[in-house]
Amino acid sequence: MAKPKLVVFDLDYTLWPFWVDTHVDPPFRKNRTGEVEDSSGRPVRLYPEVGAVMQRLQHDGILIAVASRTGEVEGANQLLRLFKLDQLLCQREIYTGSKVTHFRRLHEGTGLLYNQMIFFDDEERNILEVGKLGVLTVLVPRGMTVKLLDDGLAEFSRQAAGGR
Repeated sequence: MAKPKLVVFDLDYTLWPFWVDTHVDPPFRKNRTGEVEDSSGRPVRLYPEVGAVMQRLQHDGILIAVASRTGEVEGANQLLRLFKLDQLLCQREIYTGSKVTHFRRLHEGTGLLYNQMIFFDDEERNILEVGKLGVLTVLVPRGMTVKLLDDGLAEFSRQAAGGR
């Protein structure tokens, strides 16, 4: 079964259930019990299956990156650190603008071709835009799950075998 070399995730409504620039209040911290919270003391969590998704990719030797259009760059990076996701990433592209720019930089930074990547995102416009580059894109309707990862990996393998 062919595997991608790189899996890229959006952040907002893909790895966590909020927009980091509007729905939560940075700076973020861990409370006494080790849970992440925003400056108002509200709990901030990843989608429940994100940990299992990341473990699976690590186990399979697939590189992981993020590509986000948020303007709250510092808050997004802080959450990646607090959730210990930063340790898993080969590259981070977090800034406003077209995701095409994010993927051009991912290509330049990793040396990988677009057809060696899968991208998971909750926004149709990003799926369409990045898909035109030759990246396999997967729409994430309600947060990242192991099933979405499995479906994306299966589709990647199918396309690599010549199926369209």
